[in-house]
Amino acid sequence: MRKLFPTASFLFLAFMLAVPNQAAGAAELTIYVEQNQFPQNADGELQGVFPEVIRELIKRTGTKTGIVEASWRRGYSHAQTQRNAALVPTTRTAQREKLFEWLGPVQRIKWIFFKRRGRLLHIKSLDDARKVRAIGTYGHDAREQYLKEQGFTNLHSTNHQVLNIRKLLDNRIDLLVGTNLGIADIMELAGYDPDEVEPAYTFRQADLYIAFSLRTSPLLLKGWKEAFEGIKRDGTFAKIYQKYAPEDSPPLTPLPQTGQP
Repeated sequence: MRKLFPTASFLFLAFMLAVPNQAAGAAELTIYVEQNQFPQNADGELQGVFPEVIRELIKRTGTKTGIVEASWRRGYSHAQTQRNAALVPTTRTAQREKLFEWLGPVQRIKWIFFKRRGRLLHIKSLDDARKVRAIGTYGHDAREQYLKEQGFTNLHSTNHQVLNIRKLLDNRIDLLVGTNLGIADIMELAGYDPDEVEPAYTFRQADLYIAFSLRTSPLLLKGWKEAFEGIKRDGTFAKIYQKYAPEDSPPLTPLPQTGQP
């Protein structure tokens, strides 16, 4: 199992991370991390912009934090109903706006239709994608929600992207919805060479956030927001971002929310 930090843990149970010089009486925070979302190093430590930003914010706030690896559906539900809980990574949309307190953007991604490499399938617009037989999506994901809002009726939803990969390579679906980040890791997790798929059409950009439960302590939330502004102000955020995405600029301001589902 992949871990945000190099310490023993098991699925759906939080482990507590004691931070040096932790402030007395600091509130506990449970962070739900989507399974198989981030690569890991040899020590089992998750790598990427989100894991490194979270480690820095924990360090700066002194928060005693429980990390839970969970399916997207389970994490999404718990982050809405539990006290002092958060979910990463989460796309901020108008449909979700009032469901969470938002911290970010932490990362900017591209939403992409992928096809089996070499397949003669030309997608140059959303209208083209509407005409294919079947598109694999991930249940309750922002990309699936967006396409439903755009009137798509050819979506085949699953509870794991690995299933979509297998269906795509077995020609049971024509396209799958993914992002420019993580597609190679999902392919490898499914047991395939990442070169077996290729982008067919990029249909949107989106910002990813840390989504906090509305039942999160205002004091805890204030500390995290101040710490995030601090890492942006002193250049730490840009340094982390460029370590993993040297060709991109860090999202210091959010994308416009107009027109989002």
